[in-house]
Amino acid sequence: MELEGQVALISGGTRGIGRGIAEAFIAEGANVVINGRSADKGAQAIEEMNAGDQAHFIAGDVTSQEVCEGLVDRNC
Repeated sequence: MELEGQVALISGGTRGIGRGIAEAFIAEGANVVINGRSADKGAQAIEEMNAGDQAHFIAGDVTSQEVCEGLVDRNC
């Protein structure tokens, strides 16, 4: 799977399956935007992934339509 130049938006990407998906996409060359509710957990996940400029975190609750629209508008 080649994802060079693609952007992936992953909700719940700070741990578990979401984090695994984020790491796999990064390994395939994608730029990844991770969303979660905790800015602290997001910062920690980004640091641990060691992905440089390929990974970014934006805090917010995706049960809010406004948050979802903002994530898409800012990253796609």
